[in-house]
Amino acid sequence: MQLPFFIAKRYLISKKSHNLINVISIISVVGLLVGTMALVVVLSVFNGFEDVIKSLYVTFNADLKISPVKGKTISYTSFPSDEISKIEGVRGISQIVEEDALFKYGGKQHIARIKGVPDNFVELSRIDTMIVNGSFVLQEGSSSFAVVGAGIAWHLDIYPQNITNLLSIYVPKRGNASSFNFSSAFNNRAIHPSGVFSIQQEFDEKYVFVPLEFARKLLDYTDEVTSFEIRYEPGADGDKIQKEVQSNWG
Repeated sequence: MQLPFFIAKRYLISKKSHNLINVISIISVVGLLVGTMALVVVLSVFNGFEDVIKSLYVTFNADLKISPVKGKTISYTSFPSDEISKIEGVRGISQIVEEDALFKYGGKQHIARIKGVPDNFVELSRIDTMIVNGSFVLQEGSSSFAVVGAGIAWHLDIYPQNITNLLSIYVPKRGNASSFNFSSAFNNRAIHPSGVFSIQQEFDEKYVFVPLEFARKLLDYTDEVTSFEIRYEPGADGDKIQKEVQSNWG
């Protein structure tokens, strides 16, 4: 270490005859210092963005999603929810019902996707922290409510404070319904929007959250779901959990 210090001292602090060399050396050191600091700041900012983006995706997307290989639905009663819940590292399982739908509100319409979720979904996902207008309320007594994405709210001009307008949801009927008669080809239910969430554009313009039972009745389901979403405990071994689920239940 003595040699580097000697060289640095020789060129940074020397006699007047070498004053120009000193100035050039100092400018070089300052340039390297500024460049290094700028690089550290930029990398720190990108690292922060990565954490923010991850947190947004984790809020909406589950750690593990189970969906049918064939067909659209899975029978909840035949699914081993209790066994999977006992796996070490599993925090909870949510039943999910999703389907494309036509939404009408105040004379405007938009095609998006309903996502029926159970009561434990909010606690597991913490999506209620992404509300930008209104509140994340899906059920109060016998009354059902919807929480819409910010993009959908913009397209349909939805304001949760407006209690006079209801959000009408249309989905195709199961079976061989006539495609020539709109009233007989679609199931329709109306629901009041209670809140607006904002996560990311691809989610905000695509999803409307509704209660699970509301979605089932709208789609003429009994015990069917379209998928199961599994959330892990912090620090859980995700690969191990996925392999255990696949090895035991396919």
